[in-house]
Amino acid sequence: MLPPAFLSDKPYAHEYSLALVVLPTDEDDRKDAIKAFADDALNKTLQMNVEYRCCR
Repeated sequence: MLPPAFLSDKPYAHEYSLALVVLPTDEDDRKDAIKAFADDALNKTLQMNVEYRCCR
């Protein structure tokens, strides 16, 4: 449970997905691609072009 002071706050995190990205079908290559992206992006400041699309 969150403390009452935080119940009315908006979420602090947002989920994003990468556009136009297809991972390799080979399992080893897929793991390498995910690791490479994680090394480039995790715990770093990123500049993102955020576009919202309404999904049905």
